[in-house]
Amino acid sequence: MNAPHNPADHPVDALVRDHLAARAATVDAADMLARVNAERDKQRAPRSAPRVPRSVLRYVWGAATAATVLLAFAGGWYFGEKPAHASAETLVREARQAHALPLDRCYLVQSVPEGDGLLARYPQVAQPRETRLWTRGDRFWIESTNPEKHWAWGRDQGRVWMALGGAKGVWFDRDELAENDDLAHAVTVACDLYSMRVETLLTEVLADFDLKRENTATAGAVTTHRIRAALKPGVSSPRLRAAVLEIDAETRVMRRLVLHRTRRGEPVATVTFTLVETRAQGDETYTLEGHLNPDAQVYGRGSDWAQRTAALRKFFRVPAPKPAE
Repeated sequence: MNAPHNPADHPVDALVRDHLAARAATVDAADMLARVNAERDKQRAPRSAPRVPRSVLRYVWGAATAATVLLAFAGGWYFGEKPAHASAETLVREARQAHALPLDRCYLVQSVPEGDGLLARYPQVAQPRETRLWTRGDRFWIESTNPEKHWAWGRDQGRVWMALGGAKGVWFDRDELAENDDLAHAVTVACDLYSMRVETLLTEVLADFDLKRENTATAGAVTTHRIRAALKPGVSSPRLRAAVLEIDAETRVMRRLVLHRTRRGEPVATVTFTLVETRAQGDETYTLEGHLNPDAQVYGRGSDWAQRTAALRKFFRVPAPKPAE
């Protein structure tokens, strides 16, 4: 029988464990709660007890939660041995739970268009490319891997934003992006193609796809389970027709995904996401402002429409509409 992998061999495991240990070590949750209760009892009025400040309760609760999660990790709930023959559905559910943790993961994104399909209308979107996707739960942002062209884009609070070189930012509310406009169509296609909201994706896969567990592979200290997902008979999906998921055997983190993207039933591209980094990111990185210089020009709702759209048309190589005759 093979010896189980040492959790320390996995950088993701070590990162989570060290983070939780550091947080739990900052306070003795039991001692703090005892002191709060003692103070409450000392000052208690005959008919009503004073309220404990919310800030104190949040601090105690956060410390207690961190300690509880740390004990769960140390006890093997997350890092311990997993059933060697867990079903494909179980593996995907556990992957969804793993990605619900507040950790930032970076995936290398590689895309290959499907023949002369929809993307032929948008040369910039259609060309095979590599980008980097940062994701935390269902939040994401995307950056270029080209050192000569710095840009980033993402979604937050219902708006689509793009930062161009740190000096210029553009954002649109979703209701501004009309489906009958070529520019809006290109932006929407790019969002659907290159973004990945992991929890939402895995929920869709569990509901609408037949899952088949395939081979288990080991590379160095990492073992992964491969699952193939195909649409259930009679079920349609607006953005996905098939997928291959490679799930870490220990952490249940998605290490590689191959998504066969569609749009309104039409094949669009095959997009591969490969995990390359796990590192804490500030909340601001998931916003437009987090990618701009302090003196950057920002064009949003209320700004001149031509200025806002010119940057996007240049990036996506979408020609301006011809003037009406």
